Amino acid sequence: MKYVRCDLLMERASQLCGQIALAIGQQCSAKNRVATSASMMRATSFPMGGIRQDSSHQRHRRQCSVDQQLSFQGESFHPTAAPVLSAPTLPENPALKADLLQHMSGFEENLSDPNSPAYQAYLWLANSKGFEELDLSRKLQRFGLVAFYKSTTPDYDWKVSNRWQTHQHECGWFGITCAVDDTVTEISLPRNRMSGSIPPEIALVGLGGQLGKLDLSGNHIGGELPEQLGTLTHLEMLDLRNNDFTGPIPPELGQLSMLKSLALQANELSGDMPNQVCSLAIGSGLVELMADCDPADPFSKVTCDLDTCCTHCD
Repeated sequence: MKYVRCDLLMERASQLCGQIALAIGQQCSAKNRVATSASMMRATSFPMGGIRQDSSHQRHRRQCSVDQQLSFQGESFHPTAAPVLSAPTLPENPALKADLLQHMSGFEENLSDPNSPAYQAYLWLANSKGFEELDLSRKLQRFGLVAFYKSTTPDYDWKVSNRWQTHQHECGWFGITCAVDDTVTEISLPRNRMSGSIPPEIALVGLGGQLGKLDLSGNHIGGELPEQLGTLTHLEMLDLRNNDFTGPIPPELGQLSMLKSLALQANELSGDMPNQVCSLAIGSGLVELMADCDPADPFSKVTCDLDTCCTHCD
């Protein structure tokens, strides 16, 4: 009878395992070298068009990685995926919120709703670069502009929005003109692929008392016209034509005693032109008042007398 030494068998088995592992590693290295050489040869055949990236080398590397995966009792184990981290929440500023609410009576809900443009503009301003150096008038002005920006970009970005919602001075933002004291005098953004709606916070942009022109024509802004437009009492031109505004024309527009041109045509506005607005055409400086008031047009839904109120009906 022949006897087999167990220690020799175990040693031999260990040597065979090592040889197999070495062979697999050499095979993978050889495949990678061949794939790399083939990729380089193909790349050199395109001297004028640049190096063409070939994926065969990557495929061999992936296959070798699969061959060398760790296994235990027949199960493969893959590397643990990195955790997905959520974006940090910006801190609030109670003092700023108090200042905003002092000038926005009745808008507590807007500044408490994380999904509202007002709340998003408030958080942006509270955490913006150079915030502490701003005086109150500029804080309110920047807040009103950013709330307007966020309210008119719900579906897609503006066509041009250079420097908007940045730390740079708001008087340098695209479409904004200011006086020498940094007070906004014009907002001119026609045909700029704007959507959404005009927020009531637009009123804070006019607190400086010099906003004389607001041109938002040729966009896709909808919803009802906010009554807060009537607080922009220094407006001389308000151009809202060719948009998607709906509902009645707010009588608060009759408070714009300095208004010379009001363009409301090519919208979905309806109802009577308010008497308060017509009074501007009779006893004030309003020389141009346009609306969808053509009685012969079935799509015109605004009623306005051409003799005593509107100067043009589409």
